[in-house]
Amino acid sequence: MFLPHRSSPVQRHGCSSHNSDAGVQCYDSVRLVDSKDIFYGRLEMYINKTFTSVCDDGFTACVSQAQEITVRIREDKYYGSLEANKYGFWSPVCNERWDDHDANVTCRQLGYFGGMAFKGSSRLQAPMTVGGFNCTGLEGSLRECKHNNFGEDMGCSEKIVGRFTRTTAGVLCYQGNEGLKFRISGGRKSGRVEVFYYGMWGRVCNRRWDDKDARVFCRSLGKGFIDGEAGPEENSDEDKSSVVWVDYVDCEGTEEGLLQCDLHWDPDYSSCSSATAICMDSVRLEKGDKKSHGVVQVYQHENWGTVCNHLWTEEDIRVTCRQLGYERGVSVCCGAYGYLYAKGVIDKVSCYGNETSLLNCTYHPPPGSCSQDYAAVACFNGSMPTYRDYGISISGSSNTSGAVELTFLNISGRVCADGWDNADATVACREMGYMKGLAYNHKILFGKGSPIWATNVNCTGNEYTLSQCPNFTLGNVKDCRQRFDAGVVCYSTVGVNFRLSGPTSYYGRVDMAVDGVWGAICNRYWDNAEASAFWKETSLLDCPHEGWKEAFSSSCQSHEKDATVHCYNTVKLDTGIGLETKDGPVMYYYNDTWNLICDKDFDDMSARVVCRELGFVDGRSVCCSAYGKTFDNILEKKSLRCSGNENSITECLKPSDCGPYDMYASVICFNKTDMGQVDLMSGGYKLGFVVDDNKENVMSQTLTKGQIAVQQYGIVGRISSQFWDDTEAQVFCRSRGAKYGISYQMAPKPFRSDPTYLMSDFNCTGSEPSLLNCSYHGRKNLGNNTMVNTAAALCYNESGISYRIANGKVNEGRVELAFNGRWGTVCDLSWDDQDAAVFCRMMNFSDGYAVSGGHFGEGTGPVWISHLVCKGTENSIHSCAHQGFSEENVTTGWKKCSSHKDDAGVHCVDKLRLNLGYNASMGAVELYHNKKWTSVCESGTNNLGARVICRTLGYNDGRAVPGSAFGNITSPIQVLRIDCSGNEDDVSRCRIDYTEPGECTKYLSVYCSNKAIIQKRFDVKLNLDDDNSDGHGEVMVKLHGIWGSVCMNNWTEVEASVTCRQLGYKGGVPYLIPANKKYKHPMLMSRVQCLGNETSLENCAYLRRDEKGSCNYEDKRAGVLCYKNSGIQYQFYPNSTYNRGRVEIQYEGTWGGVCDFLWDSRDAEVFCRSQGFKGGIEIAGGQFGQSSGPLWFTRVSCDGNEPDILRCSHSGFNNSGNIASTYERLCKKRSNDAAAWCFNETVEIQSIRLADGDGTFGRVEVFLAGPNEWGTICDDYWDDRDATVVCRQLGFATGIAKKQGSFGRGSGPIWLDNMDCSGKEDRIQECKHNGFNIQNCHHGEDSGVVCKGEADSVKSSPVRTLQKEENLAVAITVPIIVILIVIIIVIGVCYWRQREGGDSMKTTLVDNEIHDPSVMPSGSTAGHSSSDAGGRVTLSRLKATFSKAIGTGSDSKPKGLSNPNYENMRNEDFQLGPPSGESNM
Repeated sequence: MFLPHRSSPVQRHGCSSHNSDAGVQCYDSVRLVDSKDIFYGRLEMYINKTFTSVCDDGFTACVSQAQEITVRIREDKYYGSLEANKYGFWSPVCNERWDDHDANVTCRQLGYFGGMAFKGSSRLQAPMTVGGFNCTGLEGSLRECKHNNFGEDMGCSEKIVGRFTRTTAGVLCYQGNEGLKFRISGGRKSGRVEVFYYGMWGRVCNRRWDDKDARVFCRSLGKGFIDGEAGPEENSDEDKSSVVWVDYVDCEGTEEGLLQCDLHWDPDYSSCSSATAICMDSVRLEKGDKKSHGVVQVYQHENWGTVCNHLWTEEDIRVTCRQLGYERGVSVCCGAYGYLYAKGVIDKVSCYGNETSLLNCTYHPPPGSCSQDYAAVACFNGSMPTYRDYGISISGSSNTSGAVELTFLNISGRVCADGWDNADATVACREMGYMKGLAYNHKILFGKGSPIWATNVNCTGNEYTLSQCPNFTLGNVKDCRQRFDAGVVCYSTVGVNFRLSGPTSYYGRVDMAVDGVWGAICNRYWDNAEASAFWKETSLLDCPHEGWKEAFSSSCQSHEKDATVHCYNTVKLDTGIGLETKDGPVMYYYNDTWNLICDKDFDDMSARVVCRELGFVDGRSVCCSAYGKTFDNILEKKSLRCSGNENSITECLKPSDCGPYDMYASVICFNKTDMGQVDLMSGGYKLGFVVDDNKENVMSQTLTKGQIAVQQYGIVGRISSQFWDDTEAQVFCRSRGAKYGISYQMAPKPFRSDPTYLMSDFNCTGSEPSLLNCSYHGRKNLGNNTMVNTAAALCYNESGISYRIANGKVNEGRVELAFNGRWGTVCDLSWDDQDAAVFCRMMNFSDGYAVSGGHFGEGTGPVWISHLVCKGTENSIHSCAHQGFSEENVTTGWKKCSSHKDDAGVHCVDKLRLNLGYNASMGAVELYHNKKWTSVCESGTNNLGARVICRTLGYNDGRAVPGSAFGNITSPIQVLRIDCSGNEDDVSRCRIDYTEPGECTKYLSVYCSNKAIIQKRFDVKLNLDDDNSDGHGEVMVKLHGIWGSVCMNNWTEVEASVTCRQLGYKGGVPYLIPANKKYKHPMLMSRVQCLGNETSLENCAYLRRDEKGSCNYEDKRAGVLCYKNSGIQYQFYPNSTYNRGRVEIQYEGTWGGVCDFLWDSRDAEVFCRSQGFKGGIEIAGGQFGQSSGPLWFTRVSCDGNEPDILRCSHSGFNNSGNIASTYERLCKKRSNDAAAWCFNETVEIQSIRLADGDGTFGRVEVFLAGPNEWGTICDDYWDDRDATVVCRQLGFATGIAKKQGSFGRGSGPIWLDNMDCSGKEDRIQECKHNGFNIQNCHHGEDSGVVCKGEADSVKSSPVRTLQKEENLAVAITVPIIVILIVIIIVIGVCYWRQREGGDSMKTTLVDNEIHDPSVMPSGSTAGHSSSDAGGRVTLSRLKATFSKAIGTGSDSKPKGLSNPNYENMRNEDFQLGPPSGESNM
């Protein structure tokens, strides 16, 4: 070996000194590992050419004689890692079970008063020789405590490979009996974290301080806190002088105290901000400031969940705020804190007000999510301030413009923009010292985390403060429909003005002035809506925005993003704005909508007028949707037909037969400069290759491949791929100096506008010197270019393109192609059977199947082609549309097609295939005849022919399967018979007779196998769901040597148990197999019916494959879930609730849950019916947590009609942890399992009503039987057809849909979503929808209607509900007055005759009834009570009532009156169920 000379030191790789000299440690037959020291470690012996560990049974360690235990703190301080000496050397102490009692004894042994357990650490230099201490705390030294010695299991045997240190026992010792304590400053639930040591209180630095540290701290305080969060940063003058005891805390979150976390103790400095914590018991506030205001959450089942706001009352708020450490509070409405991802866990909270915890009140699980319909509070101490006790300011950095900010209860909040106008803004600005103000809707990008204090203040404009406005109150907001904050622009002189600064009067930069100071507008969020408002001379102040203030971003401050606008009258181009856009599709503004113009009658004269209207001099027309696909609509029955002399484009709009599917017109416009260029205006063509697809006006004369560019009138466009083939490519390439050329097509790239097509339909003979000498079509006759590809060519001088199948067999392998002798591959992105078929036919096969994912190994060289889109008729795959040829060699890369991991493969077939596809061993037989696939008649082929067919496919044996056994096929039956002797090696050697379609109705199928098929006795087995399944899967039966399936129809627990007993189990239940099998066997048994005492499924009655009444191939296949002991049981958790809770399934004695991902009311309905109920819905399961047992299902998807959930579609039983599916990953993050609410009545809509309206309009609410509760309808897909059905049901003719809570936010459940009425239904029950309680909405999306007209004939069931009190008054004024007069007369007579008893009668008639909250809904007044179930207005327990019926027939049902405040109808005069004042179905 060469050794360098001493005078020439090696200085490569940073080794310029001997600090990095290499060393070795050699082993013979034993070694010590997992240690940083050569003298101890895990013992391994060299056996059979490998080192292996030695079992410690009977192994005796050689150690010195045990001595007294002496201890020391390794750092020679009063705190740190503990070391002990018992065997003549110092070693760390195992920290297992190490606690304050052990530390206290240790510190006293070291001469201190006491101590606490501390997290220590040690380097891997010595073994742990003592540990497992269990001191009482009273011992004088550690040796008196129970403990484990060297050689005994101390509990510190975890693997330490790859680590430099390990956790050990430590101590923090102290003098004096006060010891060490922790607290929150002020003794509150939130504040600064403080530590008492050495007689003084000190701080904890907030470096690395986070929620996990706060959680450990709060739990360790011993005050019942169960969680904590890091509070806001505090940095007061007091911090600079107080001592810092702790810094750099880093907890895992599970420790019992801060001293068990990684931390720096006594860091000897004080220059840091203090750590703060917010400690929580069972309730906390999320968002807001988390101390005094925010969203209410409770802690259940080791998770925090949200409290929903249905029936949220003052008593509930009082209990919540008292639990948070405050005296009282107010409700914060309307989802003011934005969207909340935490799940709802409790709803309908009902407190008396004296409870000590919110969880001591009664509550229910919520029906669904309350991501914005949550309970929120603002808590305070002392009495409620008056509405004049507030502060007002403008939020943000501007003093003149922004959202109005009100400070109330020492909490900064907002004003809702409902009803906010210039009069309100003027008063607000006046209150802040300005003379005037303008109102606008302030845009809220995210939940701001502050309450909405006021709304609809209704100022006249003359007030000096908002408190003087008629409707101004604070803390009483019930709704905020606008979902914007109230914004102001305050000024003293000229206000706000706008102008357009630019080269023309209709194009330029948008400038604005506030109080005479001009500036630009940054184009952040500037789009067509704002430009349109400016164009229509609508004030931009009417658009929601973030306030007029100086921009804060560098790009805005530098004016790089100034907002611009181009104003149009009635015509524009669809490709861009401004005079820089000279070509594009023509759009015309008609009936308040921009439409494309049809190219019928549109010629150069029309183009000239269009271009002049846009500020150009002249123009040319381009027909035939030259810019490709578009999503804009064609203007129907109109077109632009101009003479060229019109003064305005509007004069050209003429009637036409243009339809929605016609082609649109485009133009190329010219300015004065263009008109002076003779070559440009000649209209001649120039051809080349596209240089860069993002630079469409650039083309190359030197490139050899790519899209072909054509330049005309200064515009670089493309050639349509219609009729483009190798002949045209040869002509084009020869004209560029190349010998050869091949054609291909470039598919349009996603997320990019299509190019302009200027030429199409080339038809060359091949001898032309240039494409321009061939026949072609130009801009006036291009053909439809809506969905065409772009013509492209590959020019070469050498060998061109070659293909091969690599790394496989003759008919299957990796697809490879070579250009000029350089081999590469094809990317499998979008690679499918159609592409594979083109390739295989090119390789002289009949057809082929696509094989993806580099199945046949990774190739080398470039990935030549990607994004193939073949039609199936091409002669070669390079002729299919794709993204061009890439010459770059690829090796590795994470992006698709950037490595050979994505190489495409094929399996080619020739003349024969089975309809189930690639690698199928069974299926319908198909022969390739006259360039198409045809099926074989079953009656003309026997088992001999089936055997030859299978042999041709590569199998050893085969059998014919009768009865068109493999479902519907696409190929016609045109092979009458295949007559084989059975000895042929290929089916082509058999006699094959053909016929016409329709002569035979059933096709031939075969079952192939590499093993000999022997027709022996019946057999049964399970086709397990996956490799990890046990005892559940598809039932497979063997008849006449063929394995097949059993139909699920009529498959019950009786048949399942017979099957499972035959397989050696105790019994079984029916089970629908997961839909993850690519190939399905033939259905051999149908309508199986067992008595239950059979020993084999064969002994049961059943129908065979080809018998009348047997199941189809597409029908569900029978499966079983077998058990050895107790089988399947179901229950609710907790057991105390008989009809709702967490869904639990017991299998073989083990209870487990169902993942709630994708669980909905259809699944709950099936589960409930299987338990003997009539119906059920999903409820949010946060209150019930998750099962401690296995997760039996990660996904259940029922249709709603199945007898039990095992027969629903699902992801497989007990496959959690075995399959890394999307469901599996989502379920791992769940906080609760699926839950259901079951009912002894059918869940259905019984009534419908309009809330918060006058009877002709309002929020649509439905009464759902089962839960027996009113709920709303989400406005997703809500339209006039849905509204018309609702209104028709209520007795009107038509309806107009209203969305986004137009009539206020509802309360309670959202029962329906995604309504899909055709408009012809008579009742909403007849419409399609998602299902009950299946929604993703909040009450800000409640649907409403405006009803009009009377229905032609009033049906018996629909009734209309009048909702507002004033409308009730109008409806019942006369009869109420009559009734009251009668009552007054009676009272008067009684008073006159019997003065002593009059008070009692009066109390009965009025006070007890009208003011009794159990009878009178909140918000109701005398004379306006709710109707009961009989359609009456109840005035007293004497039942003075009024009712009104509509219709004269005996079937007519009454139309009564009701009040929308329906929640508190609890008196015995009211019935459960819908009041008859609503529609009863």
